[in-house]
Amino acid sequence: MTEQKFDPDDRKNQLSPQLKLSFWRVPSFITFGLLLIALLFFGFNRNQQVASKDMATLFEGNTKFALNLYSQLRTQPDNLFFSPYSISTAIAMTAAGAKGKTATQIDRVFSFNLPPASRSPAFAQLTYQLTDARGYQLSIANRLWAQKDFPLLPPFVKTTQDFYGAPIESLNFANADEASGKINAWVAKQTQNQIKDLLSPDDLDSCTRLVLTNAIYFKGNWVTQFDSAETTNQPFTLASGEKQQVAMMVQSNNFGYAEFENLQVLEMPYQGNKLSLVILLPANPDGLPKLEGALTADNLQKWLSFSQRKVQVFLPKFTFQQSFNLKDVLSKMGMADAFSYQPGVADFSGLSNKENLFVSDVIHKAFVEVDEKGSKAAAATAVIECTGEMGCPSPLPRQIEFRADRPFLFLIRERQSGTILFMGRFANPALKNSHPVKTIPKPQSSSCQ
Repeated sequence: MTEQKFDPDDRKNQLSPQLKLSFWRVPSFITFGLLLIALLFFGFNRNQQVASKDMATLFEGNTKFALNLYSQLRTQPDNLFFSPYSISTAIAMTAAGAKGKTATQIDRVFSFNLPPASRSPAFAQLTYQLTDARGYQLSIANRLWAQKDFPLLPPFVKTTQDFYGAPIESLNFANADEASGKINAWVAKQTQNQIKDLLSPDDLDSCTRLVLTNAIYFKGNWVTQFDSAETTNQPFTLASGEKQQVAMMVQSNNFGYAEFENLQVLEMPYQGNKLSLVILLPANPDGLPKLEGALTADNLQKWLSFSQRKVQVFLPKFTFQQSFNLKDVLSKMGMADAFSYQPGVADFSGLSNKENLFVSDVIHKAFVEVDEKGSKAAAATAVIECTGEMGCPSPLPRQIEFRADRPFLFLIRERQSGTILFMGRFANPALKNSHPVKTIPKPQSSSCQ
């Protein structure tokens, strides 16, 4: 099989969506990037038919991964926010170049229960379905950033371009300041400047061979907006019992609502009625750990069985962002081989004929803002039945009050497929930013092959 080199001045295959991924040879490293969504138009033919059973399998797998990842990240204190869809998309591109045990581990962790030939068209169809927006702004972009003259195999390139809309741009990673600057500028542009400085120059070096990036950006207004004149400062009770003041929005209207013992669930649609914010509110300020422990795909499906009710909603305004280095988390979940710098362990032979490529890290950054008009969210990643007390529905009162004045879990999801675009937890109004999850530094080497 021949390899193909890419000229940075050749723009004929560069499409508006962009994804970032970086690869190294031992003793170099691979970084896979997942960034915020920018509007995605790519080579996938929207009229191409994808079997409905394949789409159902993809939806189920994406939900399973989102909940599994949340179960790992929930050990982080206080607020939490990430985009499981962004991470899955970036790794799906990476998986297009993985082989052997490495591919098997990735498939298992991300619940990629479709063969590669079916998986990529299904992702393309889902992305088109999501970004075919009416009433809201949802954009997705992908890009590959390759070291100058680094040979990529044509089948890998074709897959990433045809199904993920990921054009290729050549960089000189030895100039880490310039390379990280260009990548960060692209990320900032795709996320409307909500995600900045995704990468630091220290994340790149002369051994970097490829960076994959995926960017996702969402902005939606409520179908029924809050009146800012009604927003007042009210107490929010932390899990510890401490109280803090928050700007609490209020409105009464018809919403999707479900109630279980010790749990209220509310759905607030965005204009277009295609996407919605779902809030899962425990009965007590310290009830979130029990809710999170019961968070399975089956339980979530039950909790989202809404009926339309007149609800008085009290919801805090909030804004925060969070960064993650996901190498250790994903390794713990079962895909350690992809991150191994030991020769012959990581197998990305479907990406390049160059040997000993591996992933150095998966870097993810996400931002969320909820106010009277609606929600704004962005995220970026770089890959350098009834159970317990919450199982059975409770009878609904004639007048319903949904007062989110204590820690809660929330999702931004596509209603038809159930795809979770963003997921998080609001636990502490005083925290606007969270520190990155600690990761082990990549090994250093004086030379690259």
